[in-house]
Amino acid sequence: MKSTFNMTDEDFKSPQKMGLEEVSYHLPISLTPEQVAEFKKIVGEENVLEDEYARLQVAYGKTMIDLMRLREGIVENVPDLVIHPRDKEDIKKIVEYCNQEKINIYVYAGGSSVTRGV
Repeated sequence: MKSTFNMTDEDFKSPQKMGLEEVSYHLPISLTPEQVAEFKKIVGEENVLEDEYARLQVAYGKTMIDLMRLREGIVENVPDLVIHPRDKEDIKKIVEYCNQEKINIYVYAGGSSVTRGV
């Protein structure tokens, strides 16, 4: 295998990135405090997540491409909020409010990224 990839023993002497490092980023939320408050009013404060981990968790799926990008610290397209609707009525209100405020909605399903759509 070393000859196939033109590698030597030197290539194995220093550790490579194992993907165990914490992924951090600093992308501020672009929604106004009033908009965030409205979402909390719709679904309850406990169902609106603003922390970096929750936002990053739904920004990427589980494909090798996604995992390698995270390993390299490439963080893009992170949502401003993660909202967990409780029922159909919550979904209706969220969609109506987003339409009114011209806020994009991204739906997160299983996270498998089979279609690279998360």
